[in-house]
Amino acid sequence: MARVAAIGLVILYNLIGVLDIVSTNTAISLERGEEANPLIRTMMVQFGMGWVLGKLAMQALVSAMVIWFPHPMVLAMFTLAIFGNAVAVANNFMIVAGF
Repeated sequence: MARVAAIGLVILYNLIGVLDIVSTNTAISLERGEEANPLIRTMMVQFGMGWVLGKLAMQALVSAMVIWFPHPMVLAMFTLAIFGNAVAVANNFMIVAGF
């Protein structure tokens, strides 16, 4: 049962991750925002649009780890992290919309 929950959370996590990429690129291209995460910002400077592959690789690693070890505590922390990322993505889209 925990593995099924982990797979569902991983799907949600990756969907939100892709929306993060889209919203970040849109906000930056419209010159309405900048990347707040220093690691991602460094990847953007060093690799240009290649940062997307780096972010997706990090998401894949985290996804694999959660599916490999779907302990209830891991799933609880992962759920909180997903919620935090969803809030950031919602903020990105508000910035894109001009709010």
